[in-house]
Amino acid sequence: MGERALIVFKDTHGHSPAVYLHWGGSDVGDLLAGAAQNLRAGDAGYACARFVGHCHDRMPGGLSLGLFNTPEDGKPDSHGDAGVFIVDVNTGEVETYGGYGFAPNPPELPLQLGQF
Repeated sequence: MGERALIVFKDTHGHSPAVYLHWGGSDVGDLLAGAAQNLRAGDAGYACARFVGHCHDRMPGGLSLGLFNTPEDGKPDSHGDAGVFIVDVNTGEVETYGGYGFAPNPPELPLQLGQF
């Protein structure tokens, strides 16, 4: 039950933990677009941390937000619903699988990530 999504950030060194949203899968596009300017380009760890902060600020009580360990290949199994989003912090491109993806709110891609 829920409207689940997993978001993973990757760079040339590896990948971040998976950000888990229990509710808000259809909002992933808006969340990524809103956070993009504050996500550090080229650094998956910083991008992930800043995305979590952005999500927490927008969820009442910060509920239904978590982090999961990501498998070695950087591609967690989908929980269904919106599925999995892999954000390449070097290019701003986003791969989706295992769900309905960005429907109904796709962001403009590539994401324009911050440089700080």
